Amino acid sequence: MASQIATQGPGVLDLDYFLFDVSDGTAARLPAVPADFPTMISPGRSIGLIADPRRPGHYMLAQLHPAAGPAIRRHDALLCYSTATGQWSVKQLASAPDHEPWGAHGVIAHDGLLWWVDIAYGMLFCDPFDDHPRLRLVPLPNGCEMHMHGLGNSDRPTVLMDQRRLIRSSQGMLRYVEIQGLSYDHADVDNPINPAVSMWTLVDPEGRHPWRFECEASFADIWAHDSYVAAGLPQGKVPNLALVDPNNHNVVYFFQDTALFALDVRTRRVLACEECLGDRVFQDPLFQYSRFIDAWEQVLPPTVRGDSPASSDGSGESWTKWPPEHFAQLEELGETTGSDDFGEVASLICQLEIRSQPDKEHSLSDLLTMLAEEDMAPPAEPSSLEAEAGDQADEP
Repeated sequence: MASQIATQGPGVLDLDYFLFDVSDGTAARLPAVPADFPTMISPGRSIGLIADPRRPGHYMLAQLHPAAGPAIRRHDALLCYSTATGQWSVKQLASAPDHEPWGAHGVIAHDGLLWWVDIAYGMLFCDPFDDHPRLRLVPLPNGCEMHMHGLGNSDRPTVLMDQRRLIRSSQGMLRYVEIQGLSYDHADVDNPINPAVSMWTLVDPEGRHPWRFECEASFADIWAHDSYVAAGLPQGKVPNLALVDPNNHNVVYFFQDTALFALDVRTRRVLACEECLGDRVFQDPLFQYSRFIDAWEQVLPPTVRGDSPASSDGSGESWTKWPPEHFAQLEELGETTGSDDFGEVASLICQLEIRSQPDKEHSLSDLLTMLAEEDMAPPAEPSSLEAEAGDQADEP
């Protein structure tokens, strides 16, 4: 995981960047970018982390940098850091497409490539290990691109976009999910017209038809389903997108107020529902959407140590046994919005674990285990670093 922490002195704002190993809870500060470099690392959701295929156990961090101009309509370089060499480098792009003014909605490491997401238009992608990477553009499915001519990044309905659109990896493929039938005008958000959730799969990023339509479910059908009624979820209220199950692309997670529920989109069935407040420090419901939660595969260590007044050896420590199956670990990232001053930004990191059992219905009381403020025992074998790129927003 690539992360950043802001420190501020009188009139000075400094950003320190860290590489965090989720397997053992350690973090290493990255060295500063050399002052004579033509480009510098900048805050924003445009930093990606990817495993180095030529050097097992090592990784590359890469940030896409725009060409000079009043709007970000083209990129010309990658700023890279390699854990193998411990050095920063700048790679000039061999080619890059022109595009609409680009926003930053995170970076995905997938299929040996990095994918920079603008949820309004599509993805830019390249192989960051090439000496001169070739940047390519894959647009969103037909009819899904947003037209915001004349709007700057500060005028984008960024929060609404993150609540209703996402791209995630599931079962080895990239999936685009969108809640349709909703307005992106803040003054008209409470008047949906036949809202529905739809999913596409990326099958040929450089072909004429890059996306394959998968499924769609109207919220009228979802609200009427007996499983939705039994879960006690509100009628007529469209939820926010959270994530796609990494082991079953038919299952999409939503936030409905303080509840997190899993929905099989094809059958309209709610598989699980439980209270889940992403920001457990300030308990702010504003963080209940996809920007602050992510998922990846990880093998858990066999035991988790927690503080307890009772223990078998009288030491005050208890050990909770975990089954050795694979889990989908969710990373909840809470951060404040409404200011570009990173000295005022609170970044909250919590850990939530969901066991993926896509063919059964479960209560989330059986599926969810909170791991806040617990020390984890060292795993039996090293786990790989996972990237959640772009920890701070570059727009409110």
